[in-house]
Amino acid sequence: MSKNKPPPQAVFVPASRLVWDDERLRALDKKQLANLLVNLQTQLAVGRISDETASDLEKRIRSRLPRPARSTGRKRRSKAPHEDAAEEGNKAEAEK
Repeated sequence: MSKNKPPPQAVFVPASRLVWDDERLRALDKKQLANLLVNLQTQLAVGRISDETASDLEKRIRSRLPRPARSTGRKRRSKAPHEDAAEEGNKAEAEK
């Protein structure tokens, strides 16, 4: 008699344990690469990966990102339409 075994479940592997070769990095889009770069800095900060590994991987990730996405800083907030209209009104009044 054979017993029905449940199908094997996927095993979670943290990103710090994966081998990030060029083929795996090539499969990611720019949003995923940017996210991986942020996560890499987090993993480095908590000591899950070494400085040497992090710097090597960071160089390889940054080389695959387009120029604006290489920065992990905050994006500038664009002005709301009502702020633009208010500035235009102030300029018109000042010219009178």
